[in-house]
Amino acid sequence: MADINTPALGESVTEATVARWTKKVGEAVKKDEILVELETDKVSLEVASPADGVLSAIGAAEGATVVPGTVLGVVSEGATAAAAPAAPKKRVSPVQFFREVRAETRKITWTSRKETWITSVMVFIMVVMASLFFAAIDGGLGLATTQLLKLATAG
Repeated sequence: MADINTPALGESVTEATVARWTKKVGEAVKKDEILVELETDKVSLEVASPADGVLSAIGAAEGATVVPGTVLGVVSEGATAAAAPAAPKKRVSPVQFFREVRAETRKITWTSRKETWITSVMVFIMVVMASLFFAAIDGGLGLATTQLLKLATAG
């Protein structure tokens, strides 16, 4: 058995929240396959499987707060997953489909107004700098061309 432990989170970060498990108990996993996503106030990180096998236990459910070293789950090394019967496709009404899509879009982490503002200002500064650069190049080439034409016509 191999424990899935919460990794070190950074210097000033002391805890994380389990955002999402990518596998369910009983599913086969491969070494280094992403099993769980953790979120902190500063960063999101993924925790990979320590070994090949089957996810045999989840110790920290989605939404749980964990600290570095906490056992998130357990992988049974060398075990194989039981073959689950294929579930028939479920027909979903358009209204239900819309609700599911809407629920998924609410999970997306959108950038804050401050981040959007900072990005916009940085792009504006880069455009102004590029404009000044190309204006200087254009002016210099124009001046050089004029001087060459004067030399060519004078002599």
